[in-house]
Amino acid sequence: MTLETNCKYRWASVLILVIVSAINGCQQHKESKTESKVPKLRFHCPKTYPAAVKRIREIHEILISQKQLPEPTSYEVVEFTHGEGAAAHSHYLLASEFKDNADPDHSHDSDSIRDLKRHMVKVDIFTELNDIVRWIPDVAADSDMSKQSWNTVNRTSEELGKILDPIISEDASPAEMRTSYREHAKSSDQLIREFESTGIKSQTND
Repeated sequence: MTLETNCKYRWASVLILVIVSAINGCQQHKESKTESKVPKLRFHCPKTYPAAVKRIREIHEILISQKQLPEPTSYEVVEFTHGEGAAAHSHYLLASEFKDNADPDHSHDSDSIRDLKRHMVKVDIFTELNDIVRWIPDVAADSDMSKQSWNTVNRTSEELGKILDPIISEDASPAEMRTSYREHAKSSDQLIREFESTGIKSQTND
């Protein structure tokens, strides 16, 4: 092999290595869009017990009224994955909270992100009601509520959940779910009043 041929061979090898490295680098930190389902997210969970009760009451009043149902709320969600193989795991953040390709609590280095995906998540009023009713014991647990009051909230949540279970279905239309909910409006109202009075009693006891 001549010196000239040998040099050409070496330069070709270096060029191939650079191209492969660039491709691998792009694959390690890429962004894509997907329509796949994401886990249940809590972006629509009220932060305090009073706020949760207020929102449940607001949704109840909308459902029993003659007002047009609001359009589902849309959330743009960023999913970012760390690690490889069995150690790979995903995090989900609202797009508005996702800065510089890293999670805001800085628990991960942005260079360790392997993949980025964006999802559009829609939450309709029935899903929101159902979720908040089930989450409200957890929300109440983060307050200064007494154990006795929390037990009341937990029991009320379970009872209201039993009403909602047969009503809220992916197979039913919004109009059908609204009609079914109205049939249980009186019972639902009583349970929501229980939430409201429990909050008042808890503040009084404090």
